Amino acid sequence: MYRRAPGIRLIAKNSDGTFKLSREHRYEIAGEDIRLAGGKVFDRLSEYSSYLSEGKDIELAAKRCSPQRS
Repeated sequence: MYRRAPGIRLIAKNSDGTFKLSREHRYEIAGEDIRLAGGKVFDRLSEYSSYLSEGKDIELAAKRCSPQRS
């Protein structure tokens, strides 16, 4: 079984009260789906495992990867 490193998802609310979503083509469903914005926290599962084994906080790593608010 293939496992990948965890990512983050953001719930971003626009000034008009709507939420930021992205539309992506997904090969596995042969079509598009709608998702919350997000991305990788670690490139490899081994990096994630090492980070956790050192007792570091995953939330801090996710915050470093999230876009900065302007």
